[in-house]
Amino acid sequence: MKNFLSKLFDFICFVCGPSWIVYNLLYIFLEKGKGHMKYEPDVSGFLDVSVGVALVCLGFLVKHWKKTAGK
Repeated sequence: MKNFLSKLFDFICFVCGPSWIVYNLLYIFLEKGKGHMKYEPDVSGFLDVSVGVALVCLGFLVKHWKKTAGK
């Protein structure tokens, strides 16, 4: 069970995090249906990008903690 939760956490951090970042960056800069750049970026999209970055950073921190705790 511990191995499964570890793999699930890695999936959330390293697969969902970057895909969350890319999705929200595209949402910020592309207007729905028109396909051209917006002049005023959506501020809430930047908050969503920061959630994706936080997920990736958390994944790297946990991997580092596991590596240093094993020594």
